[in-house]
Amino acid sequence: ADYVTFLDDLSDADQAARERLPYFSGGELENIAPPPCKITKVIRGRVFLAGLDSDPSAVQFSKEWFPGVGVAYSDFFQMRITGAVTGIAGLDESTAIFTADSIWLAPGNLPDATGGGVQIPTPVKLPHAVGAISQDSIVVTSLGIVFPAAKGIWLLDRGGGCQYIGTGVEDTAATLTVTGGLEVPSLNQIRLYTREGTTLCFETFFKQWTTFSNQAAESAVVYGGVSSFLTAGGVVKQETPDIYSDDGDFIPSRVRLAFSNFAGIRGWCRTFAAQILGRYRGPHLLNARLWYDGRNAPATSYARNMVDGIAYGSGAFGSATFGGDFDG
Repeated sequence: ADYVTFLDDLSDADQAARERLPYFSGGELENIAPPPCKITKVIRGRVFLAGLDSDPSAVQFSKEWFPGVGVAYSDFFQMRITGAVTGIAGLDESTAIFTADSIWLAPGNLPDATGGGVQIPTPVKLPHAVGAISQDSIVVTSLGIVFPAAKGIWLLDRGGGCQYIGTGVEDTAATLTVTGGLEVPSLNQIRLYTREGTTLCFETFFKQWTTFSNQAAESAVVYGGVSSFLTAGGVVKQETPDIYSDDGDFIPSRVRLAFSNFAGIRGWCRTFAAQILGRYRGPHLLNARLWYDGRNAPATSYARNMVDGIAYGSGAFGSATFGGDFDG
């Protein structure tokens, strides 16, 4: 919109009760208007600005913010690195600053509103030849900071080390535009939402990747403890635990296992039977396909319409944990 309408419904009496002494009466640094920027991020009670039009290598941060007081800036509160800043994030008591091909870490606390207390930390360049593509793709997690780079998906851990974690989805990720990311509070999952609709999901316990479909997003956030994302049409979609559809659309699940390779004396081993174990969530169609001897097409396949109470192998399907031998 070209304009915003603001309705002031605060009475004069309430306004007078909220009046404060001028900020400079306590020795605070003079406030200035914040500069135009492309990146904003709240870190430890401060609002950081980066991607400044006047200086792409600078990061400006606000005075410490308190409820009922506007966010205030000073010319004094600035850090600078080498290269154009592409993203910023908080990492414990440090501030991580990213360019397209480097990572900088500014450790320690920040000065108070008078400019005193501590000095502004000097960002230190880490010895990693990798950086973040954009602010939208940076996710602060329990493991550290996950960020997509030109070289794939990486993790900056809490010790300042950097490791590549994107092996399982590197081909898929190369075709996608990450627009938001989050860590699901109730699950061991880090999700990277994309404009194309494929969500990259990293399981933090087993260190395994999977993908979700039908989730084209412009942004994503955890709201009320639940993952939510914004569509291009301006609709916010929020996950509902234990509901296995996307806005009423059924989304099938697919699991693909790696080939079992027998080596050494175990090369004489053979597989004569396989068992599927699972938990019944509702009626569905179960498709299974089996490849062996390095074939490009499945050698065996079968399908079963699974409804409550149907026999599956030697167990009753739908009433408990199911399984058993089944000849397809």
